[in-house]
Amino acid sequence: MAYRKPSDLDGFIQQMPKADMRVKVQLAEDLVTFLSDDTNSIVCTDMGFLIDGLMPWLTGSHFKIAQKSLEAFSELIKRLGSDFNAYTATVLPHVIDRLGDSRDTVREKAQLLLRDLMEHRVLPPQALIDKLATSCFKHKNAKVREEFLQTIVNALHEYGTQQLSVRVYIPPVCALLGDPTVNVREAAIQTLVEIYKHVGDRLRPDLRRMDDVPASKLAMLEQKFDQVKQEGLLLPSALKNTNGNGVGLDEADNIGLRERPTRMIKRPLHSAVSSSLRPKPNVNDVTGDAGAVTMESFESSFEVVPQLNIFHAKDMDDIYKQVLVIISDKNADWEKRVDALKKIRALLILSYHTQPQFVAVQLKELSLSFVDILKEELRSQVIREACITIAYMSKTLRNKLDAFCWSILEHLINLIQNSAKVIASASTIALKYIIKYTHAPKLLKIYTDTLNQSKSKDIRSTLCELMVLLFEEWQTKALERNATVLRDTLKKSIGDADCDARRHSRYAYWAFRRHFPELADQIYGTLDIAAQRALEREREGGGGGGTGTGTGTAPETRRTVSRIGRTPGTLQKPTPSMRSISAVDTAAAQRAKVRAQYTLYSRQRKPLGPNNSNQASMTGAAASGSLPRPRLNSNSGGTPATTPGSVTPRPRGRAGVSQSQPGSRSTSPSTKLRDQYGGIGNYYRGATGAIPKKASGIPRSTASSRETSPTRSGGGLMKRSMYSTGAGSRRTPERNNPVRPSAAARLLAQSREAEHTLGVGDDGQPDYVSGDYMRSGGMRMGRKLMGRDESDDIDSEASSVCSERSFDSSYTRGNKSNYSLSGSHTRLDWSTQRAPFDDIETIIQFCASTHWSERKDGLISLTQYLADGKELTQQQLKCVLDMFRKMFMDTHTKVYSLFLDTVTELILVHANELHEWLFILLTRLFNKLGTDLLNSMHSKIWKTLQVVHEYFPTQLQLKELFRIISDSTQTPTTKTRIAILRFLTDLANTYCKSSDFPSDQSQACERTVLKLAQLAADQKSMELRSQARSCLVALYNLNTPQMTLLLADLPKVYQDSARSCIHSHMRRQSQSCNSGANSPSSSPLSSSSPKPLQSPSVGPFASLQSHHHQLSISSTSPRSRQSSVEQELLFSSELDIQHNIQKTSEEIRHCFGGQYQTALAPNGFNGHLQYHDQGQQDSCASLSSNSKTQSSANTTQSNTPESATMRLDNLERERTTQNAKSPTDDAKVITVSINMAENGELILASNLMESEVVRVALTLTKDQPVELLQTSLTNLGICIKGGNCELPNKHFRSIMRMLLNILEAEHTDVVIAGLHVLSKIMRSNKMRHNWMHFLELILLKIIQCYQHSKEALRDIDSMIPRIAPSLPLDLSINIVNPVIATGEFPTNLCAIKILLEVTEHHGSEITDAHLDIVFPNLARSADDTQSMVRKAAVFCIVKLYFVLGEEKVKPKLSVLNPSKVRLLNVYIEKQRNCISGGGSSTKNSSAASSS
Repeated sequence: MAYRKPSDLDGFIQQMPKADMRVKVQLAEDLVTFLSDDTNSIVCTDMGFLIDGLMPWLTGSHFKIAQKSLEAFSELIKRLGSDFNAYTATVLPHVIDRLGDSRDTVREKAQLLLRDLMEHRVLPPQALIDKLATSCFKHKNAKVREEFLQTIVNALHEYGTQQLSVRVYIPPVCALLGDPTVNVREAAIQTLVEIYKHVGDRLRPDLRRMDDVPASKLAMLEQKFDQVKQEGLLLPSALKNTNGNGVGLDEADNIGLRERPTRMIKRPLHSAVSSSLRPKPNVNDVTGDAGAVTMESFESSFEVVPQLNIFHAKDMDDIYKQVLVIISDKNADWEKRVDALKKIRALLILSYHTQPQFVAVQLKELSLSFVDILKEELRSQVIREACITIAYMSKTLRNKLDAFCWSILEHLINLIQNSAKVIASASTIALKYIIKYTHAPKLLKIYTDTLNQSKSKDIRSTLCELMVLLFEEWQTKALERNATVLRDTLKKSIGDADCDARRHSRYAYWAFRRHFPELADQIYGTLDIAAQRALEREREGGGGGGTGTGTGTAPETRRTVSRIGRTPGTLQKPTPSMRSISAVDTAAAQRAKVRAQYTLYSRQRKPLGPNNSNQASMTGAAASGSLPRPRLNSNSGGTPATTPGSVTPRPRGRAGVSQSQPGSRSTSPSTKLRDQYGGIGNYYRGATGAIPKKASGIPRSTASSRETSPTRSGGGLMKRSMYSTGAGSRRTPERNNPVRPSAAARLLAQSREAEHTLGVGDDGQPDYVSGDYMRSGGMRMGRKLMGRDESDDIDSEASSVCSERSFDSSYTRGNKSNYSLSGSHTRLDWSTQRAPFDDIETIIQFCASTHWSERKDGLISLTQYLADGKELTQQQLKCVLDMFRKMFMDTHTKVYSLFLDTVTELILVHANELHEWLFILLTRLFNKLGTDLLNSMHSKIWKTLQVVHEYFPTQLQLKELFRIISDSTQTPTTKTRIAILRFLTDLANTYCKSSDFPSDQSQACERTVLKLAQLAADQKSMELRSQARSCLVALYNLNTPQMTLLLADLPKVYQDSARSCIHSHMRRQSQSCNSGANSPSSSPLSSSSPKPLQSPSVGPFASLQSHHHQLSISSTSPRSRQSSVEQELLFSSELDIQHNIQKTSEEIRHCFGGQYQTALAPNGFNGHLQYHDQGQQDSCASLSSNSKTQSSANTTQSNTPESATMRLDNLERERTTQNAKSPTDDAKVITVSINMAENGELILASNLMESEVVRVALTLTKDQPVELLQTSLTNLGICIKGGNCELPNKHFRSIMRMLLNILEAEHTDVVIAGLHVLSKIMRSNKMRHNWMHFLELILLKIIQCYQHSKEALRDIDSMIPRIAPSLPLDLSINIVNPVIATGEFPTNLCAIKILLEVTEHHGSEITDAHLDIVFPNLARSADDTQSMVRKAAVFCIVKLYFVLGEEKVKPKLSVLNPSKVRLLNVYIEKQRNCISGGGSSTKNSSAASSS
């Protein structure tokens, strides 16, 4: 090794390039020694050569040489001082890399170098930390992130908060709390603790506002802060700068404070709880602004242009051509090109763009030149000037620049990632100008494609930020064409890998929501819980320059903050339910406690109405058999809620089964009042606090229980005990379609409170349908009547519902509205308990959680949400179904049990919307049955399948089952096959009729029958073989001709096997029952499975069927048998009804002369009888005595085994004019035959009593057949018009509730019929005292119906003049004015027409105050984009002009533009001439209202 020690720096520089590693090591040591000696001169030829020689050492792989290079740099910094600043840009990036070196000594030397930079004033501490922060916080090397946190701590200790502002670093430090590396997380915690020592309690609120700090970390930090404070480790700066947060420290605290020495410290490693989620920092980039351009610099540069000498228009063309040549020349001097770009702005200032050829020709030429500049130009000044010019062009030309922008946009976006700050910032600002001023939809595709495909996080982050501006500046119309693309792009960017892109996307989401609330809901529904919470916090925080506020259309009343929000140091998670423990029996103490609660509750209850005698022992919220009513508040005066601290242990025993002793019930083992789930009881604990085991296999005695048999119920109640007590408030609520945030929308939302009060009578009790109505024929309105309240001794302590032993027989889906307080006192607390969450958005979040306890809470809440009668929107339903697909195979038993209950509720509410989902539902349930299950779970799945039987069309079920069986791609297990066959057998035997069998001879049918024949000959499983044979027999029994054809096509072997099965079954049945040949069934095997009704023309019900006018419910409603005794009773009852009806009809025909005829003029019944041709004939209205829910009435009545029918003859109508088409036609006179009974009731045609009409009307839902709805509503309208309105007034709330549901129907004729009834109610003075309380709800519903269809629009137009005289002026103006102000077309048009008619009829009551309220909104409507709205507003102003006089109205016209004032004068003059000429102003205004 030929090495000679150099004597000066030039000697070292000469030897540095040597490759010999031993020479390098020795040379490095000697260099450090040389530089550390202050007597040695550092003068050399060029210091830059020394720096360049040290750089390969610093970046090399030899750690000793790298370490020595760092030491050499440190010594140079000490010698050069601030002069070393010239080399920091070269050295610093490599020093950062060495912070992540694997050797501790190298990292320490790098830290020392950074300290020397600050100590010797090479860089101020703040500037150095800022430079490091740009890359260190997000450095890919975890060691670098960790060491940089230590650098911050060192700088803070050395210089304090006076020279170092730490606020800007707190958010990125908080972001590192979720770093994947544990050491980085610990360093971040320690850094925050050290910052707290310097700034004190000011740090706490900042951390609480950080949305991305995990709750566990926040709690730990709070604890560490408290510990620091208690130990007196706070520095004086923390106490001086507390600004109120640190006040309150006593003297002892001050004594404990001490000055800490500033010294380099090693990081103490503290244990930290690992975080599973990487936080998303909600901060701005901590990059410096050096070299960046700003919006202000752009604005100030716009008119900084050279002076042009223009004497003629041709001069401008010449200058333009020169400019074009210069900017197109890549070899031209850059200063000339900058000057040429400025001249373009000068030409625009001189309005050169007004020339016709500029946009068409010259802009295209310019675009080519600008593309070249943006793509290939290297001079930042040229690109900066080009961006300024583009921004000015966009601001000046606006949408005319669309083609130009389309050409350059992609290249402009690519400049965002440029390393030169001036270029990146200039391009970003130019893009902002384009978005702000050039609203061209064609540009959106470039934005979205680049955002979706770009691999640069800088581009994605910037474009996400620009999306906020896009949604704030652009009109909805400009975005509509690309709405779905924007939705998909926004959805993807919300989950972007870059935290800044995610943050800006969350801001953009709320701005996007203002344009497209439905699409925004779709995005929201697909996000995971963490993303949804971050989104919610972004809105609630209101950050992002206003982009997070003003979201009036966001999902209303989200409970995210109140339920899962953070408080300092804690996360408000619901307390999980406690496990029961074995303890001493505390029955006596518990009974005493419950008796006290029961006594207190009884004192606070209101007296029950006369119709509620059977509910005397029930609460207002839990009484079964009630209509919907407001919920009880858990903290209202009532039963005190059980707190987790007051849990009473219960003895071990069978869950849900309390074994009664022979002597007395007082010795029964007590069940525990379950602890509440954060103040909310566990949902499925029922009354006893334990989960009932529905199929535990333990035989139970039925001798001592009054209601042990689910089939023992008056009026043919449902068999399924699990669902038989459906006392929940199930009704079809008003669907809320997301609309723009407006006062009208808020008013509509507020009106739902009035709609909700319809569920409570004037006396505070539920507004029941008459007890006779409810009990005759076992009628229920959508599971409102509880089967077990039929007995007068329901509140007896010995009754079945009171008996804990019969708990399973009264098991319900709800714990709030389905349970009564009758009997067992341990059920008291259930009256005030509610599901964990009420907000559907929060519920969906929890259902999608990966943690089983959160899924459980979500399912509990969703079940209660559906049981309360609420419906899901299409987006919510789609999201729920997507989640359910994953839950079908949930391994957690408790969650799966709750899941099945939720599926059942979903079917009950949304059966008609789940037809496409049925295949998935059946497949997953069958697969689950094929696994090893507990008996209770097995039983529960079959209960769910029974609900499927009853709520889905039988044809659809058969189709899907054939599809499942014939699917050759699947190989189900034996248990699964047995379950499928059993389900199909039950369906064919009990629910189907012959016409349901597919008649198209499809391949699915053929393959299914072949598969059944194969399984019928299976030798491996006797159970499978037996079930397959039963299934073959059931299908053969269902439709013998079809099955015969299908069997004939089978191979000979399987054909013989199938026929032998069928013949053997026939022989067995013939031996056991000789009456099989006389069966009215269409199948020779019907003796084995007799169907109560195979077709409309066969069996005991044949006499009830009408040949041509049978309604769809009756003709498609087979009844399943319960028992032969029940069938005989049912048949005899039906035959008696039919006999009585026929007898009455004959008497009516003989006594027809006793009826009086009422000839109706065009306004006699005000044209509200909607008639069709078939309406002249009798029809048969089939009413189910046990309809399940209103939302799926058709299918329910069609499939429910217990449904029975009674016939109501329709109203007979005679028309005196045969060719009349419209009921409001002047040429038509309608004759309706009605009589009056002695008790004051109307008797309509066919001897139809008014009480029957009202009873039938109360059961109507929008999903029933159109003919039935029209007929029933027409009859109800006649009763309201011609009767004394005693019965309609008595059941007014129920009628209103029914009408509100009807007005949501899809069929136009049904909506019109409902509007007619509503119109008659409003015109009836006898009912005025009732409908006046709900005027707001009624008017808003009419306005909402105005956008239903053209037919409904025309009907409302004719309806408004008729109801206007009855409307009160003040209240009507207060209702319609917000709709006029903020409603969209056509709702605002309807509101203006109502105001016009009210003004017409109540003109003398209008005051100046009224004019001040309505005129500003009318003036705005006069400039509306819709001509019909403008015209209606003008007519309304004209009407006000004549009503109030010129002196009051004319001053208001100053807000209108002159052309509108001239138009008004024309109309006013025409109206004045019309009045003076004998015309009527009413006529004109009416014409205007219908325009």
